[in-house]
Amino acid sequence: MVHRIVVGSYTSEIVTLAFDTEASTLDVTSSITVGHHPSWLTSHTNYPSLVWTGLEQYDGRIVALSFDGSGKGTVVSETSSAGRDPCTLSVVENELLIGNVCPFLLSLFSYLECFFA
Repeated sequence: MVHRIVVGSYTSEIVTLAFDTEASTLDVTSSITVGHHPSWLTSHTNYPSLVWTGLEQYDGRIVALSFDGSGKGTVVSETSSAGRDPCTLSVVENELLIGNVCPFLLSLFSYLECFFA
């Protein structure tokens, strides 16, 4: 069985890995460049192919991505985090909770309005 793992880091890319439990292999299957330090990823509980990341930069940005069955990601939307260096994200029902480092600020967005308007 192959499991897809989506990985953020302190690079500019989000990478998808394929972990094959039968063959005991871990391979990079795709990557997408999204911007500065997409280190924190969170997905929607009902739609796991929908993923958000915060770009840890002075003008904080949030990027929404959609991943297909092979793990290939596509940017579907981007918006401000309403702060700097967003480092924590959490989906709560139909809203996205964002923690910015500076100033320490929590933002709450209705993601249907902000990302898909």
